Amino acid sequence: MLIFTRQAFAQTEGETFFDKYLPIAKLFDSPVFFGIVIGSAILFLIAAYLFIYYVKGLEKISGEWSDGKSLEEIIAALESPIPQESKFAFVYLRKHSGEQEIQSLIERLQEQRRTGKINPSFIYLLEDLRAASAVPLLEQIAKGKSQAASLAGHALDCIMTEEEARSME
Repeated sequence: MLIFTRQAFAQTEGETFFDKYLPIAKLFDSPVFFGIVIGSAILFLIAAYLFIYYVKGLEKISGEWSDGKSLEEIIAALESPIPQESKFAFVYLRKHSGEQEIQSLIERLQEQRRTGKINPSFIYLLEDLRAASAVPLLEQIAKGKSQAASLAGHALDCIMTEEEARSME
């Protein structure tokens, strides 16, 4: 064992800082590395632009979809078996919700809690809208042991964090 450690020290004794780290410095200074970094940044910006374009298009389509529909119809569409309707309702409500919409969401979530089948879209919406008025209901749901309970617990954490940040301002 002593022989192996002496050999290890003997090999590294003559190495200087530049001998050890110069290859790494050359890598960072190479045109290939520069091209990879700049290319990745450009690809990231293009992907971000495409995502924003997609979201704006989805918001426009959901706005057109909701024309002439009542609030109850839109909220009922969240539970639609047709995924496209459910997605449009979610996007529309996330973008255009006020206190009246939040109250309707809370009431529908209370009904679902009574029946025992909770749609996670309602919890996600209340979390995204930072609906402080939904805290008591979410606390009741979070006491359970289902997937909806864990979602409600996470939503509570987000809403309470937002409320604490507002109160500190």
